[in-house]
Amino acid sequence: PERQSDEVDVAILEEEDDEAAPASTCGETIAQARCIVGAFIIMMAVGGITYTNGLMLIEIMDHYDVSAGTASSVQATLEAMYGLGTLFAGLLLRKRGATATLLLGVAALFLSLIGSAAAPAWYYVWCTHGFCAGTAISLVFVVGTAVPQEMFAKTNHLGLIAAVVSIGIPTGFSVAVPLLKHSFREHGW
Repeated sequence: PERQSDEVDVAILEEEDDEAAPASTCGETIAQARCIVGAFIIMMAVGGITYTNGLMLIEIMDHYDVSAGTASSVQATLEAMYGLGTLFAGLLLRKRGATATLLLGVAALFLSLIGSAAAPAWYYVWCTHGFCAGTAISLVFVVGTAVPQEMFAKTNHLGLIAAVVSIGIPTGFSVAVPLLKHSFREHGW
């Protein structure tokens, strides 16, 4: 078979160069940094709230005088709402955008924390912490994972960004455990 001329090779290489990602501007770089920091903070909150409920289980049992099975239903409800809420959060993110989804998640989380602290009976904690916090976590989690993926989809740094953001969950857990222990020791439920 005949070999193609060098001109064809050069044309093919030029087409490949055209597909390379353009250089970032200062504004894009700042927006990307804000996205990474915001997603990291979101994952810290998710890790701190979702994975520290073992500490809360003991406090719920002591404060409301309920069994471990009854108190663990709060955690089970939170995890169920976290899983199911991601479907709702994905639809909301697509229809209303990241800002509206994140603000709704933060508002639900605020109501959950206030409601849990003032709950007169364990089933109020089940409703506020289980349902509200589970839904709030799913809303902020979807924003914290979808927005960085969208922003960095066309760069070669998506794996690095995913790793940095994912470190937020164990960091949140590591920070929340000593804070909760101290808070429960000093103030109780």
